[in-house]
Amino acid sequence: MGRTIDLKLDKGQIVDKQAYTTATAELKAKKKDQVWIDARQDEGNQILDDEKVGQIPYTLSTDIDSEHPFINEALKAVQQYADADAAVLSSGLFLQDLNEGIVTEKDLHEALPHAIHVMQTTLTGDNVWRLVMEMEKNRAFLRRHLQKGMGFRGKIFGELVYRGIKVDNKRNVYINGQELEMDKQYKLALLDHYLFVPFFPTIEIVGDNKIMYPKFIRNVFSDYLKDKYPLR
Repeated sequence: MGRTIDLKLDKGQIVDKQAYTTATAELKAKKKDQVWIDARQDEGNQILDDEKVGQIPYTLSTDIDSEHPFINEALKAVQQYADADAAVLSSGLFLQDLNEGIVTEKDLHEALPHAIHVMQTTLTGDNVWRLVMEMEKNRAFLRRHLQKGMGFRGKIFGELVYRGIKVDNKRNVYINGQELEMDKQYKLALLDHYLFVPFFPTIEIVGDNKIMYPKFIRNVFSDYLKDKYPLR
């Protein structure tokens, strides 16, 4: 909204005043507005492109079945950051590959533009089981689900991918190769986005959720790359 304040003065004293707002969409564009906007965007992109993060030895692909899936490295990053026993991410978060060689902050912003934070969720084993069953139940639906809002800047939710979690055909759940102990507490690395979407109610109902502000997922991944794949 555009804000305007009109003051009427008489001998230096305010004798009348009015304040009103105007919808931005109704404001007339000036000839140089778009030029200024484009210049600021170019300036911001250049600042991000100048910030080199790391140097990766192979392309990290958005294809989860590729030799080096982007999501697998991101799962390691969020699990490490959240100091968790296991981690879950969805493939729709990853909008473009990270090409072999030097990675910049601009690359990460384009690949992970979301206003989404890593979240550490603590659950007892029986509730981990229930959460995993919710994920398995919704898996096929979410694979092509058009997702909007709650910080998400992609198109589809995508495939759920686990790190440290296995499910067998009898619906037994294993954490790092060990069958769940129902009374034991487990820490999971998730995203605050999964708290806000309606597909995994266990997170909100019984999860001890710690949203790890202020870093977004791309900032967490940036720190991970700097440590694991430093510039040479």
